[in-house]
Amino acid sequence: MLASPLKEVEEETLINNLSNDNARHMREAILYAGESAFLFQYTNFSKQKYKKDSAWLKLHKGFTASEAAELIDSIKKIINKKMPQIVKSFKSKPPDEWKILPAYCFTSDELSNESAIEKKVVDCFLSSFSTTEKIKNFNALDDFNPTNVAPIIKLDDETFCLFQLYSLCESLYESPFFWFQSDSQYFETAMKNRGDFTEDFTTARLTEVFGSRTNRVNTNVILKKGKDIVGEVDVLATYGDRLIVVQAKSKKLTIAARKGNDNALNSDFKNSVQKPMTKLSIALKSLRIKVSRHTLKTESESYWQESQKRYIQFALLLNTTQP
Repeated sequence: MLASPLKEVEEETLINNLSNDNARHMREAILYAGESAFLFQYTNFSKQKYKKDSAWLKLHKGFTASEAAELIDSIKKIINKKMPQIVKSFKSKPPDEWKILPAYCFTSDELSNESAIEKKVVDCFLSSFSTTEKIKNFNALDDFNPTNVAPIIKLDDETFCLFQLYSLCESLYESPFFWFQSDSQYFETAMKNRGDFTEDFTTARLTEVFGSRTNRVNTNVILKKGKDIVGEVDVLATYGDRLIVVQAKSKKLTIAARKGNDNALNSDFKNSVQKPMTKLSIALKSLRIKVSRHTLKTESESYWQESQKRYIQFALLLNTTQP
């Protein structure tokens, strides 16, 4: 028999369990939560995530995600080269002349030479991720901090300083979403690309595990009983008589939800968890029927027929959400 990880999941069931009082108390947990990813993951994933948006980024920002990732790596190399040299120079200086600040500073020419990327592109990158403005309206720890978006400090026209490399990597992964919002004509395309990345990334990871044999891992699977559509699955992997059913959702917590806003947190939870789980429960119900009655059809018009299997023995349901 099919071991179901879900009972009947009705709309609003999980939402109602997230009371206003719970939302308020989650504010501190969200603020002090651990980092979402390693530095290299942010840069590597950014190149994949915004690959389809390269033309827009090049036209409107002057650089692609791949170029930005390369420039971030070059900044790290510059700092790592300068740090031991500066520390070594302390041996010949009195303590009151020890200054570590120069290790975190670099010029646009240095960055261009280190990365082998033309200075015009470097200047566009630095302009997008640097600021000279003082922080305003920052009254609480969970208020929006503009230095998280633009962590590079501009000292003059050619000299820049970066203390927190992690913030720069995270900003590369997160900021393009807000850039796309400023272009109403392109935003819908950007959101489709965002969803495609989530599905493609999940498919690639499952393919590494289960292999690339035909129809072992399928995307955009439609479950049909006769001519009727009874369910839909974003990514479905098969291994023997086992299924892994994945619902991919490119959602994240909004700033208001991170601050403990009850309505915002409920809304974010509903869109990123409740709706996908409800959709998965519908798919699970359809999978309880004998598989011989089903034909699974993918977007590429390929078919997956399980006529020899009498029952599906096990199904694992996953909800994949971007950080």
